[in-house]
Amino acid sequence: MKKGETKIEEHGALYTGPGEDERLRQAHWVELKHGFTDRFEVIVEGVFRQAVGESIEARLLEIGAQYEIIERQGDGLGFAFRTFYELALQDHAPDEILFGPLAKLVRGRDSATINTFFVGQLGSEAKIDSPELKVNWRLKRELTGRLLSASRALARSRISRMRDPSMIRSTA
Repeated sequence: MKKGETKIEEHGALYTGPGEDERLRQAHWVELKHGFTDRFEVIVEGVFRQAVGESIEARLLEIGAQYEIIERQGDGLGFAFRTFYELALQDHAPDEILFGPLAKLVRGRDSATINTFFVGQLGSEAKIDSPELKVNWRLKRELTGRLLSASRALARSRISRMRDPSMIRSTA
């Protein structure tokens, strides 16, 4: 990101065929970024989904910022810190706060990205009472200027509070 630069990106997916696990027809992520400096940017992202047999609807609105700690130039390592407030736009879904580091390693046409976020839920619809750790990773190989192959994964784990030592019983 460069100072004063504004970007709009759309990432979409269309689903076809019987037995779709996601039960979706389409999903879209629309992202607006603006660089206030060469290292600091503000991000607004909207998530839209259309379930099979339904109309497309807005699901989430994310507002956040990212600061680049290590700026990657071509091949090499980039490291940043990102924070978001995620506003759930559907009934019975909690709002979330996400914050954590991101790293990307690029070597030629290959790249590896890992995003680690601590997640907290807010509001009367919150389903967790302690932070969770959310880890996303992606391995990517650019085949041509317009075609790539990628593998992604997501893991989410609750960070439990330690029990009070006086509450632990010994069986000795």
